[in-house]
Amino acid sequence: RTTTLTYLNGGRRERIVNLYRVVATTTFDAAMGSSLRAGEADVRLPANALMDPSGQRYAGPVTVAVATVSATPEAPLPLLPDVVLEEGGEPVSSVALIGVSVTLRGTDGLPLQVAPDRRSPLTIYLPDDGPVAAGDVLFAWSLDERTNELKLGGDCTVEVAQEGVETPPGRSLSCTTALAHYSWNFWGRASGASGGGSAKAKPAA
Repeated sequence: RTTTLTYLNGGRRERIVNLYRVVATTTFDAAMGSSLRAGEADVRLPANALMDPSGQRYAGPVTVAVATVSATPEAPLPLLPDVVLEEGGEPVSSVALIGVSVTLRGTDGLPLQVAPDRRSPLTIYLPDDGPVAAGDVLFAWSLDERTNELKLGGDCTVEVAQEGVETPPGRSLSCTTALAHYSWNFWGRASGASGGGSAKAKPAA
């Protein structure tokens, strides 16, 4: 959904924002970890992997809320920053295919984040009739809330989901990234990134 907000800040201004429905939420013990399926994504939070805003390891109850959004011709997602796939190469652009928002809150709404020495695997499921195929490389970008900029957070290679794994209808392709930061995370395929050739990829200057 979209809505228009009118607010006073040095004059009357209007801003259009997108609203996305939370598709899954759960509460768990940080010392135990948890996992949940949220629409087109699986979020796995390892035990003892979260920190509070002061940088201290957090122990206690955690509430996680997840929202997902997939690009459609009628509602495309934002352009992602250019990447350089190999040393000395030319920057190439990519378009977001799917976005996943993960919000972590501790006691009294305390914002939590993945600790620097840990990673949280997140699997996205992609449409069988979409623009990617098994073997393609996707880049994951995380929104830095302090600077409002997208930062490269890793990559993954698209695979056919393993036999026995229940996937969302029409989405048997999966891609798993070990993320170090949760906010809005977007995945996109850069032109020329296929067959796992992303080891030297970096953001374009």
